[in-house]
Amino acid sequence: MKCPDAVRIALCVTVFSWLVIAPAAPAAGEETHGKTPTRITIDDDGFVRVNGQRRYIYGAYRDPSDSITGFAGLKQARFDMTHEYFFEKNLGGDVDDWISCARIYLRGAEAHGIGVALGLPRNVVESDGDVEIARTLVEAVKEEPALWLWYLSDEPGRRDEPETVAANLHQVYTMIKKVDPNHPVVICGTRPEFFVVNNADNADILWPNTYPVPDGPWAWAMSEPSAYAGRWPDKSIWGVSQAFDWRINERRNVITDQTHRPNAKEIRAQVHANIAAGARSTVFYWSPKRTELSHYDIRKLPSIWGAVCDIGDELKVLEPVLLAPEPAEEMRASVSWERTVKEAGRTHDEVYNWQRRHNDSIYVGIVNAGHERRMKVTVELPFAFERVMQYPSGLTVIAPSPEDELTIDSFQHELIPVQFLAAEDNSTKTLEFFMYECDAVVWRFIPVQEEGGS
Repeated sequence: MKCPDAVRIALCVTVFSWLVIAPAAPAAGEETHGKTPTRITIDDDGFVRVNGQRRYIYGAYRDPSDSITGFAGLKQARFDMTHEYFFEKNLGGDVDDWISCARIYLRGAEAHGIGVALGLPRNVVESDGDVEIARTLVEAVKEEPALWLWYLSDEPGRRDEPETVAANLHQVYTMIKKVDPNHPVVICGTRPEFFVVNNADNADILWPNTYPVPDGPWAWAMSEPSAYAGRWPDKSIWGVSQAFDWRINERRNVITDQTHRPNAKEIRAQVHANIAAGARSTVFYWSPKRTELSHYDIRKLPSIWGAVCDIGDELKVLEPVLLAPEPAEEMRASVSWERTVKEAGRTHDEVYNWQRRHNDSIYVGIVNAGHERRMKVTVELPFAFERVMQYPSGLTVIAPSPEDELTIDSFQHELIPVQFLAAEDNSTKTLEFFMYECDAVVWRFIPVQEEGGS
């Protein structure tokens, strides 16, 4: 592979400001001194730590610019981490060029405060299993601070000889664990990667990438993270969410902001559905600009890109909540649901929820995951609430009267994205409401303080 001339020009012309912070990459054969690698560790519950700080990571497969020196879109949407398929192209013997490009990319990411899940050439790690070349590449960049994860393979179960590929990946994985203890290894895929052929033993973090829009079923996408967590409890399971339209690869399909699937609601719903399924971080995949004939740029779809940016803001607000423990069984809210119209046919989707205990409160995220047209949802609490705050805004949306009753004036209906039943059908321990397709809501239930409590 060759580092494109355009990249080198862009490095000189558009990235000069961060070169002051990140000096030009040394030649491939030179060592890098004075670098402190970023250490990524995995807690027992699957959440990661970045240099000791517990994090819920918001990641993307690429910057919308499709340039290895472009990071503006990632910064705008508040992504913590990115990736680029450029480094997974077949090597062709150009070890020095790969290292030079990787350093340019990693130092650009470092200057913008973004971590990287860095891939390795597929012929090296998959078809050839060339551990020595892989070692050379890993050793050359392992101390770059922007390196967070090794992205070892993308859907390796779909290769012509998946068992051979898995065996080769295992050799490379074993080598990485020996020479670079600071950076966990990722493999992305679905059941062909992990259940048909066992690539779970070749990674520390698994990225299930089931994309449910528009055909679903969402229940299948939901089952992947939970199934992986159950089978491999020592792995960290993240959720890969869909921000691309399946039709985009055909130029004759004109995709507009109004017709793009997933739409904005479906983008947010996927994230909360994955959290409910046990995902420990979120990564978005959208189509590259360079997709043949598509001229795709997600930033030209204002509601879609806006939803991706909004999720970045929301996850930053919710991060300390998501990292908190789940409530004990006796403190959990009971969330039940029933269909009010005929099932949406093939999908058989459901209402899902996630819960955390934080700040002496119970946080509950609820999502009507999929295309069920109207679900009646009941939330029953083990305590009476003093008030309910909604996130990411943090505004109070339900507050009882001085008599501790709910009246029509208790609800800030203009702020609440679901349709409540009449106030007299609700109480400070039980809420009933309707959720439509891909509705999602996050509430903090603040308990009534007992007499004499602080």
